[in-house]
Amino acid sequence: MYSATGNLHGMEKLAKAAAEGGKTNVAFLASLLIGDVEACAEILISGSRLPEAAFFARTYLPSRLDEIVALWKDDLSKT
Repeated sequence: MYSATGNLHGMEKLAKAAAEGGKTNVAFLASLLIGDVEACAEILISGSRLPEAAFFARTYLPSRLDEIVALWKDDLSKT
């Protein structure tokens, strides 16, 4: 309902509550809808979804691409 009514404050609260509750898909979507791409990248990284984080960064957050790719490569070397 927050997104349908354009309630930015409600979406921010939803993103925070979802992240704290471990509902990463909801937290990611809410963060994306409010334009908080840093939070989106952090949600993907903290959930060990590094390939998705790298592709997300390539499009929306190129300033962090090298950092996230390095995390992904490090994670791959552990397996």
